[in-house]
Amino acid sequence: MTTQTRIVETLWNPQQGYQRLLAVWVVAKAMLIAGHRMVLTLAPETRTQAQNRLMWPLLTVFSQQLLWPVDGRMVKMTTDEWKDVLSAAFKGESVRLAMGLNGGVVLLGQRTSKFTKKQFAEWIEFIYATAADRDLKLPAWVNDDVGAANDEYEQEREAVRYVAPKQVKKEVVDAETGEILEAA
Repeated sequence: MTTQTRIVETLWNPQQGYQRLLAVWVVAKAMLIAGHRMVLTLAPETRTQAQNRLMWPLLTVFSQQLLWPVDGRMVKMTTDEWKDVLSAAFKGESVRLAMGLNGGVVLLGQRTSKFTKKQFAEWIEFIYATAADRDLKLPAWVNDDVGAANDEYEQEREAVRYVAPKQVKKEVVDAETGEILEAA
């Protein structure tokens, strides 16, 4: 393994998570013994590909059907521009403005790629509700996909919620080598 290798693991439940962390520890231990510094990051899982695929057709509906004031004129905006406007509204329009390098204004917006599955499910519902408030006509398949993408999130959440916690064995670990000396 080179120092440039990156390991990404998805942890689903305590049992599987424990096994994956043990496997990662084998690799990390070897790298640490070899003198390399390592970074371990644990974070909630972000949006699913299904959720992301659903967002773009919804934004396309906005870009095709709705005019919006930009620079004092009513124009059709691109899907990316609608994503900026809608994500700002989703976060209560609490975005920040920065001065650009040449004196213009730069909107410091939201990054939906950083949303957790739950946040992204709420984001999709927000887009859907905003489209309904503006009387936009959504294709029937988009309506079906909203439920499917959010149902997928709910099913995973339910599966994780009902996993019984595993009894954790207490272990004595050598601080220098990371070797397990005894397990209770």
